[in-house]
Amino acid sequence: MSLAFISSYVRADDELRDEEALDRGLVAAAKKEKPTEAHVFRLTRTLHGGDGPGCRPSEQDAQHETNPDRATLSGMTHSRRLLATTIAVLALALTACATPRADAPAAEPSPRFGDVHPEPPQGEIQVQGTVMDKAGAISLCIGPIAQSYPPQCAGIPLEGWDWDAAEGEETAADSTWGAYAVTGTFDGETIAVTAPPILLALFDPMVPEDPTGGEPGTTREDELLEIQQTIQDRLGDEVQSAYVENGYVRLQVVWDDGTYQDAADAEFGEKVVIVESLMQPVG
Repeated sequence: MSLAFISSYVRADDELRDEEALDRGLVAAAKKEKPTEAHVFRLTRTLHGGDGPGCRPSEQDAQHETNPDRATLSGMTHSRRLLATTIAVLALALTACATPRADAPAAEPSPRFGDVHPEPPQGEIQVQGTVMDKAGAISLCIGPIAQSYPPQCAGIPLEGWDWDAAEGEETAADSTWGAYAVTGTFDGETIAVTAPPILLALFDPMVPEDPTGGEPGTTREDELLEIQQTIQDRLGDEVQSAYVENGYVRLQVVWDDGTYQDAADAEFGEKVVIVESLMQPVG
């Protein structure tokens, strides 16, 4: 309820109290004057010689003599009706202000998981994988690799890669490859190398914090399997891996700035899907 309505109600209530006090005073005064008015009327009749036509009181005088309080009571009733009407109008106005319009636009629903995608990272990232050079086409594979010889995979194109700055590579036929931690920038399609690669055998990565705190999840396994399938259907090749473990769906993607995680929490519930970004910001 607004302050304006309360203030109006208080003023109206005060005015009603003042009018009632005034009315009580008028009624009391009218009652005191009644014998005098009756005496004047009788005196007038006597002076005019009885009950002739000129001596009869008018209808208004007769009513005043019979019920001198009627006008006062009528004023009181009118004041109270006016006050009640004012309060009702104010209450109706407040209700109309508080009630949303039927044609008001509805709030937009939260986007469905898979309908929103993260923006590319703004700075440098670091990511682990297998650098594959097949006849001069160099890419970084961070997903599954076929264990053939030479190995085969589909990866993210690399720009600025220099084998002279790397060590530990292998070569067979027209392919050269090695496992490295690569630092660079990512525009959503290509990684531009900005620092010498580190051989994974020598790399000591920081272990990311487990958002589950090691506690098992509470979602039923059949529900988790259904969610896993939904995620794979919606994201397609963006999924690097997805599996059910310890009461959660574990999802690995190339890059997430929190967009995928927020969408998963909104649709499936918090701590049901755990999203891991394989690319990590540097610094």
